[in-house]
Amino acid sequence: MFILAWLSGQWPAQEYSIHRPRVNSCVWEIRPMRGPCYRLGPADRPPSFPPGLENRPGRVRMPPEEAPMEPRPPVRYVTTAETRAALSMPEAIRAVSAALVEFSAGRTVIPARTCLEVPGLRTTALIMPAFLPGPKLLGLKLISLCEDNPARGLPLAQALTVVMDAERGTPLAVLEAGHLTAVRTGAASGAATAALARPDARVAAVFGAGVQGRTQLEAVAAVRPLRKAFIVDVDSRAAAAFAEEMGRALGLEIEPAVAAAAVRDANIVSTATTAPEPVFRDADLKP
Repeated sequence: MFILAWLSGQWPAQEYSIHRPRVNSCVWEIRPMRGPCYRLGPADRPPSFPPGLENRPGRVRMPPEEAPMEPRPPVRYVTTAETRAALSMPEAIRAVSAALVEFSAGRTVIPARTCLEVPGLRTTALIMPAFLPGPKLLGLKLISLCEDNPARGLPLAQALTVVMDAERGTPLAVLEAGHLTAVRTGAASGAATAALARPDARVAAVFGAGVQGRTQLEAVAAVRPLRKAFIVDVDSRAAAAFAEEMGRALGLEIEPAVAAAAVRDANIVSTATTAPEPVFRDADLKP
């Protein structure tokens, strides 16, 4: 049994049974659970009733055979490991720079993101859609921010991105987007540094020794030949671990520091924290 509510509004939405009166009959019958019987014909085929049936008093005629649908490409699932292997920071900076140019020129459609505060939990969900006319792609990112996750040994932010063909509406890919979000955010700072920082800038200060702080420094180092960086964090152990890990990864001297000293000696300052208060005084900035 099924619901034929889509039949152009000709019949009420109710339950129907279907059968063929005779084994060799070319006519199918739709029989409501109550009321009169409707006949389908003349096609002798199983009754899959697509939209567009021709309605006549007392019966419905099956349309001609439709052309077979084009095969839909499989939806690709892209893991974090695959993203790490395929996407370098310089490539991400170039992509983000191009996207920012398209946005500034008014050639993108990016509605304001939707924010959902989950009742009873310290969790926020952010939903961000976008349309890029050039490649005719739709994108939708869903990111969750769970404030209790670090204490559980889980990431604060986790995300998925869905990419669809805008013209046909076909889903193309689903990407694990936690790492992708961190790289994209760092790449935005890299693009800004490339456009705005002095060409001879050699010292950076990063506030926040988390995932975002790491990609911020990686992006800055990709567009300026840094000789030193300072890391500032309320957790001294996190700052020390950051300095060791990122210093080894970037071949760079990184020193844990307090805020005033870091910004006094830095040409480039990047903040990547959730602090509700200012993390340094503007008077401490290097002239």
